[in-house]
Amino acid sequence: MLDVHLLNTFYKTEEVTTYERNQLDGFWSPDEYYGFLNTFKYHREKVTLDKYPIIEKARIRVIYNWRQYFSPDSLSREFGCGMYKTRTGADMKHCIDNGLDYTIYKLGRNRIKKMIQRRPGIELSIDGKNLK
Repeated sequence: MLDVHLLNTFYKTEEVTTYERNQLDGFWSPDEYYGFLNTFKYHREKVTLDKYPIIEKARIRVIYNWRQYFSPDSLSREFGCGMYKTRTGADMKHCIDNGLDYTIYKLGRNRIKKMIQRRPGIELSIDGKNLK
């Protein structure tokens, strides 16, 4: 399995700026802090950035969360392979047609191995799967 964000999610994402004391219920630190969120959209690239400046008493740090969004065609071009047609394909089409978010594409084991071989800099974490 490979998590993929679809274009309909990109179009629904809004650029925002927020801040909160102990943002996300203290997710970023066990100590007191102020968390900021700045969301930026890059339309041409179909990419969003969630920038989280975290201000604690002893330090300031910034976390960057980049997300790229794909159509089924752009995903195939990105990885140089097609997707297996499985039962989830109908579910994905239903979600796209109804504006719902569907973020899982299923790629076969051999295609994942080929993708990794073609793009040596790519890092994947696949729980419970041995790709050898």
